Amino acid sequence: MATCLRPLIWERSEASVANDVRIRPTRGEDLAHIPSLMRRIYAPPQFGPEAVWSEASLRSHLRIFPEGQFVAVLPGGRLVGTATCMRVALLKAVMPHTWSGITGRGTLETHDPEGDALYGVNIAVDPLLQGMGIGHALYRARLTVGRRLGCCAFVAGARLAGYRRHDYLSPEQYLEEVRTGRLYDPTLSKQMALGFSLRGLLRNYAPDPETHGHAALISLPL
Repeated sequence: MATCLRPLIWERSEASVANDVRIRPTRGEDLAHIPSLMRRIYAPPQFGPEAVWSEASLRSHLRIFPEGQFVAVLPGGRLVGTATCMRVALLKAVMPHTWSGITGRGTLETHDPEGDALYGVNIAVDPLLQGMGIGHALYRARLTVGRRLGCCAFVAGARLAGYRRHDYLSPEQYLEEVRTGRLYDPTLSKQMALGFSLRGLLRNYAPDPETHGHAALISLPL
């Protein structure tokens, strides 16, 4: 097993989840509704064919790693968020990789039941409800699972959502500007404020017009 990362303190976000939104494990009846939510957020073809999962793929996710699938729902049953994670070896997770490669093209067939790191495969929140703490709550649910399973760290590729506005910089230069606080990135800056460490750049991580395909490798010890 790889050496665990040094633990950090998880700080609460100032944003709070709307009182009527509940985070729970994904169930079979949710699978018909997740693809439509994902299409609104990751509109094809800009984000590539793997960005929006079919109901069959989601059913496979539940079969492979049910503990790693979550949804956010309103009291009436409307699904407003979803998050997916899987287990991988920590040494594999912190090496250069692509989203497609590490997730088995989004199938989770690369899930390692003995993996000592929890990997953030996907998180999606209804655009009309973003900024209300739903994403933060989905992260907390995944971190709780990782700790319960005895994982060393949570690792993910963070979208560089603001890079397109600053692409006169190289992606490495952009990361440094965000790391030092000279630039604000709508995704990465929030994750760093929550305690995630920036470990480097993942070039050509996944098709994404806002990021030009790049992502930041981030980790949080559990």
